[in-house]
Amino acid sequence: MKCLQLQASALLRIRMLMWAIWLVMLSSSARPALAQSTYGQVVGTVTDASKSVVPGVNVNLTEVRTNVQRSTTSKADGTYEFVNVPLGQYRVDLDKSGFQKYATQPFPLEARQTVRIDAELVTGGVATEVQVMDVAPLVNTENPTISAAASNRQLQQLPFVFRTSNTTPISAIAVLPEVQKGTSNEFSLSGSLPYQNEVSVDGILTTNVRRNGIGDGGENIFPSIETIQEIKVSSINNSAEYAQVGDITTVTKGGTNQLHGTAFWNYNGNGLNANPNYFTRTLPARTVANDYGGSAGGPVFKDKTFFFGAFERLSIYGLGVGTATVPEADFRQGDFSRLTTPIIDPSTGAPFAGNIIPSARINSVSKVFLDKYIRAPNIRANQHSYAISASTISNQFDARLDHVFSSRHKRVWAVLV
Repeated sequence: MKCLQLQASALLRIRMLMWAIWLVMLSSSARPALAQSTYGQVVGTVTDASKSVVPGVNVNLTEVRTNVQRSTTSKADGTYEFVNVPLGQYRVDLDKSGFQKYATQPFPLEARQTVRIDAELVTGGVATEVQVMDVAPLVNTENPTISAAASNRQLQQLPFVFRTSNTTPISAIAVLPEVQKGTSNEFSLSGSLPYQNEVSVDGILTTNVRRNGIGDGGENIFPSIETIQEIKVSSINNSAEYAQVGDITTVTKGGTNQLHGTAFWNYNGNGLNANPNYFTRTLPARTVANDYGGSAGGPVFKDKTFFFGAFERLSIYGLGVGTATVPEADFRQGDFSRLTTPIIDPSTGAPFAGNIIPSARINSVSKVFLDKYIRAPNIRANQHSYAISASTISNQFDARLDHVFSSRHKRVWAVLV
């Protein structure tokens, strides 16, 4: 009994926290940003045993993890469709008087995927239910787009080592079909140029504006692996809404009706690496990497409001150093008298007397910035240099809140830091 009380108390606190976050997001939300669609479709045709089409069949589409339902009826030609369907695990149920009930097993729907489920109804009483096991075809026959996807399970369990140097899943993308990896983590999709690729998270563009593609090794365009539900790469015959030849779409996780969570710790050090080996005779610099964090998701209100959040911290400690050129003490005071190059007064166009800038002419904001953020030199061999440890610390926090207003209206708030 005490355990149940504690669990109920914890769930109440989570609900209160999620409501507070939701109210803040709702009050601060402005005009929605234009985004690309990550939704899929479920379509099909209903026939009877004689292959004649059956109109007026009640068709229900249910997301099995959140129990969110949508309904429609088959048209005069026996067809039905559900458009703008979010990624998830779904079940289709069909019902019409004079026929046995028809139900599929849960099937996955990927981002921008069209799944066709053609149903053949059997005449009989309503008490019998027909279940079909395999519903998703192995070959895409609904559109000519060539695409491939990596699920969260694949990202977590395939033997990638990206969590020892960074948190980007870019190495997982390299093994997908139609992807050719080049230098500096740049990609060619189906033979296109690296700058002909678009990158998005939940439909919002994260394309590197300087490189018009992934750029910077892909370290700043993906959320934490714990938050990723799926990464999809599509190239040939993309929809016209995508301005480039190739597209890399990331879809984040949302909460479900089940309260669940994860915790992880990845460690990598020189003692676990096979160096020196036959190919590399030299010992690498000592490096220790710790990547740890966790995630949690569940319902705020069952079948209506769901939350999901994740945190990941990557710490890499090494013996290498990084250097930067910084001003010496006399330069910080405006004294450039030992330089032969004249320092020009911008207000008069003439050189400062003795190449010394008067203290009253030094901007107070610039002086505070210089004293607080620009370190003094600490290398004797080079008086203009400052050296720091080449350690790296990265913190990622991702949160998402989903609310279902009706079968036709759903809203998602997400924060990716």
